[in-house]
Amino acid sequence: MILLATIYFAALVEGGTILHGRIIGGSEADIKDYPYQVSLQMLDRHSCGGSILTKNKVLSAAHCNQGTKYNYSIRAGSSVRDAGGVVIKIESLHSHPEYDARHTNNDIAIATLSNALEFGIGIQPIKLIEPGAMVIDGTRGNATGWGRTSDNGPLSEHLKVATFSKISDDLCHESYSIGFNESTMMCFGGKIGEDTCSSDSGGPLVVNEGEEKIQVGIVSFGMTCGSTAVGGVYVKVSRYGQFIKKHLS
Repeated sequence: MILLATIYFAALVEGGTILHGRIIGGSEADIKDYPYQVSLQMLDRHSCGGSILTKNKVLSAAHCNQGTKYNYSIRAGSSVRDAGGVVIKIESLHSHPEYDARHTNNDIAIATLSNALEFGIGIQPIKLIEPGAMVIDGTRGNATGWGRTSDNGPLSEHLKVATFSKISDDLCHESYSIGFNESTMMCFGGKIGEDTCSSDSGGPLVVNEGEEKIQVGIVSFGMTCGSTAVGGVYVKVSRYGQFIKKHLS
């Protein structure tokens, strides 16, 4: 994500805050266990994460949308960042019409693929949280991605997963006094040294409801990776039912 975000977010950040999206801490993961995860690739190189909604729709972050459709593709069905699975070009990538790059608000986008995915082992859609539903403080969620494994460090070659807890909005406000909007954002964290980071951006934050996995968040931005127990800021997916429904039609 740093490759995409550094240039235009340099003027936005204050007090050491940077956009990020990678897994720090956590452990290696198998795509068979997280088959909704995809790599959003720009010029055939991993840039962000995303999640499969349907055979030809992928959910990601608006700040990942920095090129033309001819530059973008996804890799699905592989635990390895730049090999295996299937690669499909993106037909179009639509950011939320009210996306605010200065404050990273409404940081959500939907990609339409040029060809349909074939569902199978390692490639499956994720169910989304119901519009308007709430995620209570303390809820545990998993974030996955190929982002940087340390601040300014290398990308992960292999898919990683880490588990975080929902942090109260009050604590988020204290840490992110500039830019945190509780109506569209939420924080997940819990432990210094575990976080999402650069190039995890756009990836899914998923909770378990019994045997079912539900995506509740999208990796968006945060402090210097792994520097705070408050963790990172995630798009509140339940806020965007109408936008998602429109682009799934």
